[in-house]
This record gives sequence, structure tokens and C-alpha cells, in this order.
Amino acid sequence: MIQAVIFDMDGTIFDTERLLLRAWQELVRQGLIPEKVLELLPSWRGMNRREICKRLTELAGGSFSPEPFYAKRRAIMGELLDQEGVPLKPGVPNIFEQLREMGYSMALATATSRESVEDYMNRTGYGSYFDSIVTGDRVDRCKPAPDIFLLAARELGIAPEHCVVVEDSINGVLAGSAAGMRVIMVPDMDQPDESLRSHLWHCCDTLAQIPNLLAQTRIDQED
Repeated sequence: MIQAVIFDMDGTIFDTERLLLRAWQELVRQGLIPEKVLELLPSWRGMNRREICKRLTELAGGSFSPEPFYAKRRAIMGELLDQEGVPLKPGVPNIFEQLREMGYSMALATATSRESVEDYMNRTGYGSYFDSIVTGDRVDRCKPAPDIFLLAARELGIAPEHCVVVEDSINGVLAGSAAGMRVIMVPDMDQPDESLRSHLWHCCDTLAQIPNLLAQTRIDQED
């Protein structure tokens, strides 16, 4: 029986992956990171700050300094969000209201740092929908390891097999599957191939389809 829905954030509930790409491009333009980073970004989606810093250091060598880099990236993203607001994926925030009415617990499990998540939540007011918020700096291993989803399930007090993960990235899908949870992918910048589909419970075009899917699943389980 499904009892909880655990959401990724960037690219899943907020349409921010494209803003993040613009921020990375500006950081390359300013010479703060090598241009090769832009080729590697797709494989880094879902990774936390610690892992990204490790990879940037390997690429840039001793010239890379994490704190000035992340301060600059936060500033660039802040300017973009001030200008354009936090872009929402189709179905937000209605999905949260619907799932709450259906009695599901909800968590947010994102590789994004606590500071950035707090900024998004302050801008949108959506933090109150989540019974638990787990950020990337709270786990040792990032996606595709299952740690962040398992921690979210523990904080909800719900066994992994009773949780559904909603993700947009390849690493996120693999993490949810490794956690022993059902995974719904709502593709954004990553598209599922046949190999990835083997890890999916369902693939939906938008978040708006998920409440009906869960409602039908509940009916089938009760029959």
C-alpha cells in the first residue's frame, strides 16, 4: 500500500534546470570553471555539492575554490529568480493539495543545498506541504546512491516499499529504484531509454497525472 510520495525538486517540481544551466554557462564565461563542465553537467544531475566540488577540483586542479564558486553561483541564480520568479512544472501546486486530500505523506529529497532549498521555499511558500525535507548536505552519498530517499522515508516513518519517488533525472531514478521504492519519472532534460525504464514504475508526461494514477492504484489494491 502506497503511503508516501517523495519528490525531487529541480526539474521535478520547479522548472529550474534551465536556469541552473544558464548560471553554469555564466560561470564558464567568467572563467571560474572549465568549459568542459558544460559537457559533463547531464551526468551530474542529482549529485550533491560535495560530489560536484570533488569533480570540479579534479577538472580544474588547485585553481578551483569551492566557496567563491558557490557564492557566485548563488548570486547568479538569485538574480535570475528575482527577474523571472521560480518557474513551476505543470501540475504544481495542485498536486500537493490533491495528495494531501488523499491522505499521503509527502517529502522533498533533493541534492540541492539547504540554503538554496530554503530560498526556493521562502519564494514559493511550498515548504509547508512537506512532512520532511532532506537536502544533499545531509547524506554522505549522493544520487544514484539511495541514501537521500531512505533518509526521507525514515523521517516520514514509512517503509521504503510503501513510498513512491517522483524524479526527472537518470541519477534520481536509479537512486529511487536502489532504495526499493516505486519510481515515477516525469522527464525534463533527461529522457528514459529502455535500460532506465526497467527501473520505473510509471513514466508520466506531467505531475498532474500522478494523483489519478495513485487513485487507480489504490482502487486496484482494494479489489
